[in-house]
Amino acid sequence: MDPSRIIHFKKTEDIFDVVQRLFNEQKTFLLNKIPCPVDIQHVGSSSILGALTQADLDIQIRVTKDNFEKTVEILRNFFDVKHSEDWTTEFASFVNTKNALPTDYIVTIEDSRYDHFYKTRDCLKGHPKMLSKYNAMKRLYEGKKYSEYSDAKKLFFGGNGKVRFLDSILVSEEDFE
Repeated sequence: MDPSRIIHFKKTEDIFDVVQRLFNEQKTFLLNKIPCPVDIQHVGSSSILGALTQADLDIQIRVTKDNFEKTVEILRNFFDVKHSEDWTTEFASFVNTKNALPTDYIVTIEDSRYDHFYKTRDCLKGHPKMLSKYNAMKRLYEGKKYSEYSDAKKLFFGGNGKVRFLDSILVSEEDFE
């Protein structure tokens, strides 16, 4: 992702049908290409009604530790590597810009410290006040550089695999009222 790219957000409702159709297509594709058991989740803001989204699709592919390397090697045949500097033995990411919407594929080992994307989605879906705070943060970065938004997002959620907002002291009980 070009860090100088100007970021714009849309309401998830405005693109939800397109996103759902693309997710279902991609899920079928992945299930046909990956020969081991996987749990494929639609994550990210486009999976949450009421959220602001970059009009993209984020897919989390949850695998067992034994199937991680095999899954990553298969995906290398179809997608471009994304943020290789962030890769670990439990986390890898890919991107496909040829789909109807830009699509990110996040491969994580089940129950690892990186296996939080679906939990974050569920937390935001279940707690409108937190979603409202997240949308408010996004509105501050509308029309600004992607790098600025990305830095703010890391502060909001915590770094990948590090202190997550799900179990951070930044999340208080009143955020869930």
